Amino acid sequence: MSEANRHHLGIDFGTANSFLAIATEGHLSATPIDFGQDELRSIVLYRKGESGDETVIAFGQQAEHEWGMATPDEKRLLRLASQFKADIASDDETPRKDAESFLRCVANDLTQRGVLPSGKKPSEIPVLIGTPANAMAGFDETLDRVARDAGLGAVELVKEPIGALISHLSRHEFSARDARGGLLVIDFGGGTCDVAYMLRLEVREAWGDPILGGRLFDDLFYQWFCDENPDAAQVMARDGDSYYVHWVRCREMKERFSETLARDRQAAFRYAVPPYGRLGDATWEQFLERARDYTPSPSFREELGRLGPAYHQLTSGGAVDLVAWVQGVIGRGIADGKIRVDDVSFVILTGGSSAWPFVRETVAEALQIPPDKILSSASPRRAIGEGVALLPVLKKRYEQIIREIKDECPGKVEEILREVQHIAGVFLDELAAELSGRFIGLIEPPLSAFRKTGGRLSDLEAKITAQGATLDRVAAELVQKRSPELAAKMNQRIRDILAPWFESKHIHWTPESIPLSPAGPDRMSGPRVPVDDLCMTGLTTITSTVMAVVLGTLCGGAGTAWVVAGPVGWIVGGVLGVILTVAVAWGGRRYAEETTKSIPIPAKLAWLALRKISYDKIRKDMEIQLLKDFRPKLYSQQADLRRHVEQITRAQIDDIGALDQL
Repeated sequence: MSEANRHHLGIDFGTANSFLAIATEGHLSATPIDFGQDELRSIVLYRKGESGDETVIAFGQQAEHEWGMATPDEKRLLRLASQFKADIASDDETPRKDAESFLRCVANDLTQRGVLPSGKKPSEIPVLIGTPANAMAGFDETLDRVARDAGLGAVELVKEPIGALISHLSRHEFSARDARGGLLVIDFGGGTCDVAYMLRLEVREAWGDPILGGRLFDDLFYQWFCDENPDAAQVMARDGDSYYVHWVRCREMKERFSETLARDRQAAFRYAVPPYGRLGDATWEQFLERARDYTPSPSFREELGRLGPAYHQLTSGGAVDLVAWVQGVIGRGIADGKIRVDDVSFVILTGGSSAWPFVRETVAEALQIPPDKILSSASPRRAIGEGVALLPVLKKRYEQIIREIKDECPGKVEEILREVQHIAGVFLDELAAELSGRFIGLIEPPLSAFRKTGGRLSDLEAKITAQGATLDRVAAELVQKRSPELAAKMNQRIRDILAPWFESKHIHWTPESIPLSPAGPDRMSGPRVPVDDLCMTGLTTITSTVMAVVLGTLCGGAGTAWVVAGPVGWIVGGVLGVILTVAVAWGGRRYAEETTKSIPIPAKLAWLALRKISYDKIRKDMEIQLLKDFRPKLYSQQADLRRHVEQITRAQIDDIGALDQL
């Protein structure tokens, strides 16, 4: 089989139900494996031998059917096992045996029916199994061993929250862009309550309770049913149906109750379990009253006692508040300071028991998060199995895209550099023209006054030089005013280059995802410009570098020092040249030397000197000088600019999780 057509089997091995799906590399969808219906009951039916040994005769829905069809005498020779997955790491060996029997039945069934690609056995293709993010000590090692012994081969364990997240993304229930923020995945299933805080596909924090699960509510409904039907327990025991009603029929009762009351909290619920009775007109208020004062039934407490001290909270004999227990587990990460409410962008509810209305209400209350940010899977029992099957498919695509981006990165960097330099150059052309015009406006009054009244040449020089200091402030104000325009143009052009490139790689890219570089505003020279106002995205690392050059050029070239060396020299030198020429013509060299010292200059001579001064030439020379100073400085920053562009690309490479490919 070619690499491109490899298949992966994903298994969500659940306490109440299991789900299996096949994913094919190159296709971002998983195909459920049908066992009569998509989900498979996690149940095994044994026949007892005379020597005490047991033989598996059915599993899943067929086990339920066979038990239901058996007579009371036949049931004495049978054992129905369920709820075993949650307890495989306990002190009791029986749950491990039942889990192995169930998974072996699954593996044999897949092989016998030939439902896997090319008729292969499960041990001949990659198998991934979901595991809680916060499992009981030793759970993962035990599950790995049980799966291997059952014939599933070298399995890979995948944290269940990762599977849930991938499933939601693959179904487009929210976007990969949304998933870049912190996600809280709450998996309240049949055996455990598991909470994981995730950034992209990484579980950053996990907490929960490995003994808090839906089966406690199964037991609650069993007791409720027995209270409503006082003779039922005795009759069930006589018929050998106590376990079956307790863990199969009362689980179904609980699920129907949850679904009904989730739609209408005021509804009265009814459910019949022939021939033992019915639960009639059960209300939400009655449920809460029982849930807040729950004590395990005697048979359940005895079963839990065999599992070990980890279950002491339920076997100690005292009543527990199940609702408060769930609320405490969900809110524990925030109470303990593991995460902040502000870090959570979305909450994903998965697992069959997450359908309970109080779970959603608990999340909303604890996190103060809007209802539209709390997401429930349309098929919560399928989510994890689909997701774990898709994980290796996404990893493969991820690796290919990373290679492509690295190969194409240098060309994109050079393209962005050219565009940035062009935009900065055009921008400075415009600024230079505006600034030179402002300078002419500043020096025109003292020149006009000198032309009319004459005066000391040193006074004229001082007045023009003083305008250079004013020009410093004008330049800074001008850059401050115009810098958002430069930032917007650069950012937009960079987006125009990067967006189609990243989108062509199926990367859901946003400028906000680009980190702000340390080589940003704090490195700018010259008067402080409020670059923080410009920093709407991380792209301003590039803008900041260019702005530093622009500001440094304007305020270092058109400010006081430059004015003294430039325009003051042009104007005063020009005036002095005229005065010397006239003085020589009128009175000879000696007179000229005396005249240069005998300032003030007469008005007529001042007018004669200044009539040849060209404002247009001053303006043009100033623009040329500004650009002459600017371009080498910008080119000297190419290394910084290149580093910033490369940082953007590296950030995307680091940030491409499998979720970016959906």
